[in-house]
Amino acid sequence: YKNHEIAVHGALHKNFTAITNDEILEEINTDLDVLTQLSSREIISMASTFGNTNSRISKLLAKTRVIN
Repeated sequence: YKNHEIAVHGALHKNFTAITNDEILEEINTDLDVLTQLSSREIISMASTFGNTNSRISKLLAKTRVIN
């Protein structure tokens, strides 16, 4: 999959707008770790589950390795 982007999407595909901050961070960080291990690539992007996002999620993402 050369030149394809790999993005975090949540380890269990939960709706981030309906779960706690700790659950969001767990979803993101678990997915980051798994995808990084499987691909041997740095994962820096996220595709929001169900297309849902808000300012709370954006602030939490800033605490992770996700920059896109």
